[in-house]
Amino acid sequence: MSTQTPSAPQPAGEPKRLSTGAVVGIVIAAVVVVAAIVVAIWFATGGSAGAQATPTATPSSSIPSPAATTPDAAATESPTPDTDPTQPAPSDDIAEAAAQWAAAITAAVGVVTDGDETGVNALGATSIEVADDGWLVVVERSDGYEVDVQVPMAASPTVGEKRADSGVPVIDQAKLADIMTAAIAQISGGEVTAIRTEKGGDHFYTVEVTGSGGVTTVALTEDLRTP
Repeated sequence: MSTQTPSAPQPAGEPKRLSTGAVVGIVIAAVVVVAAIVVAIWFATGGSAGAQATPTATPSSSIPSPAATTPDAAATESPTPDTDPTQPAPSDDIAEAAAQWAAAITAAVGVVTDGDETGVNALGATSIEVADDGWLVVVERSDGYEVDVQVPMAASPTVGEKRADSGVPVIDQAKLADIMTAAIAQISGGEVTAIRTEKGGDHFYTVEVTGSGGVTTVALTEDLRTP
């Protein structure tokens, strides 16, 4: 009969030691937990205290357009026509007559400007009418006076006595043909025999048109409409 030798009893209260593998596992788990906490805090606060958030650039598939420039209003503004676009164009006869009238005004203005009085210039004509095989032109002077100038068809112009300026505006020679055309259109025919400008009132031009029924006076605004 064999006799078993009892094992030595473990001392009471001595802690049980962990194996090396268990210790390593615990350390790795702790490191993972701490790292996870740090990452969670970093994302929650938008990064570390000293870091600045850098926006992510989104690439564009199109080329940016150049900056639009605002054009000058004065350069792009459409000019306002001086005449009514519905008015008929001057006929060849009217255009020829207007050229003769403009030449008469130029001659009258020239003789006043080149006169004997020093420093006196002609500003333009305020009236022109057919008279004595030529034209009678009222010329406004720069010294506040006006004079009548007789411009014959085939002779030198003669200047009358000066008188106080009436203060009316001068005639735009470039619009003579349009003035004639607009006035004749009002009475359906005839020939213009006088054009005068007016001061104030509801019209700018007074035009006399001679036709089969006699002389008709036509009033026109500055843009050649009827008032």
